[in-house]
Amino acid sequence: MAEVTGFTSARMLIIENTTVVDGEIQGDNLILITREGTQIDAGSVRGPIGPVGPKGISVPLGTIIDFYGTTAPAEYLECNGGAFDPLVFPDLNAHLSGNTLPDLRDMGTISRTATFAVGQTKGSANATVPEHQHSSSLAAPAHQHPFTSGPESARHIHHGNAENYWMDGPPNMRIVNNGTQVGINSLAGVTTLQNETTHTHSGNTGNQTATALSGSIGNVLGAAVAAAGANYHPVMAVLKCIKATL
Repeated sequence: MAEVTGFTSARMLIIENTTVVDGEIQGDNLILITREGTQIDAGSVRGPIGPVGPKGISVPLGTIIDFYGTTAPAEYLECNGGAFDPLVFPDLNAHLSGNTLPDLRDMGTISRTATFAVGQTKGSANATVPEHQHSSSLAAPAHQHPFTSGPESARHIHHGNAENYWMDGPPNMRIVNNGTQVGINSLAGVTTLQNETTHTHSGNTGNQTATALSGSIGNVLGAAVAAAGANYHPVMAVLKCIKATL
């Protein structure tokens, strides 16, 4: 007759201590950990290598970006005009033909042209207006200025060739030469002076020959603008950074 052996307390303790309660990946292998701390290497858990996927799109070396921050992100350097280590960034050194970063502080960028090469700068935030002139050339054609006065009833002067005739109203006419009265004539019985009462004056200034008008408004002396940055259009500051690695 077979003998049945039961689980003793010692056997139960062995089973409990060798029970796996934890595990972790170390390299490619799964390491199991028992209750008493023994590590059991369960072997590699890495699956077979799959096919190589398509190459991702990368930012080209030398690309300049606007970055909202105070330090350049990874693989970028701030465009502050400083020097960088050509041994650390050999590709950028070759791309820039040297280890000096472009200086884009307080500066914007525009597209190059046939006469404005990459890397050239121009313009100023604090420009000075140079000394200059604004020339003009006009011509005044021959013309007339007609005139007609309103009804004249008050005492006034009629200018003659040598003397001034001051119409004082009937019955007298005062004769004035250069502001000095030289005589008083009575108008009684005079029929040749008809406008001693209310009347008007009309005529024109006569024909004027064409006249050329030319010249300039004068020199405008160069002067600095009133305040630093006065030539800016509205802007916001960002960090200009250049891609430093491939």
